[in-house]
Amino acid sequence: MQPLQRAVTLTASCLFPLVACQPTTPAPAALSEQDRAAIQQTVDNMLAATPSDPVGYVRAGFAPDAVVLPPNGPIIEGIDAITEFMKALPLSNMQVTLVELEGTSDMAWSRCSWTLTYNPPGAAPIDDIGKCLVIYRKQDNGEWRIVRHMYSSDLPTPAAASASD
Repeated sequence: MQPLQRAVTLTASCLFPLVACQPTTPAPAALSEQDRAAIQQTVDNMLAATPSDPVGYVRAGFAPDAVVLPPNGPIIEGIDAITEFMKALPLSNMQVTLVELEGTSDMAWSRCSWTLTYNPPGAAPIDDIGKCLVIYRKQDNGEWRIVRHMYSSDLPTPAAASASD
């Protein structure tokens, strides 16, 4: 055996056991029915507070480090900023339906549909429908909280609607 071939063989035979015996990280457990029910309860708690209590709405569902990605606007980071954002939205009749809910024992995501009424000051109410994508993280105390929330309306923007008339 030539010296280079011997060195490669020796190196491979020494490294293979080290690589082959590395512990593998087990995959997180699937989202349990108990976790699904807890996430639904979080959503229900939020809806019970809205629109009469936007502060309660946010505190019932969002993690302290949550991020909201609203349409046509800047990213909103942190529970205090999200609370201020929600206080400024004159909403009523909000309904949310979990259409799809998947995840693991510590992280979950949902696709939702929603309906609501937007009540701009000095203008007629606007009934709106839309969808959202939400990411939840299980907290140390076992509660599920929203960590990322992205939503958009299914209605055309006012400029697009007037252009099609």
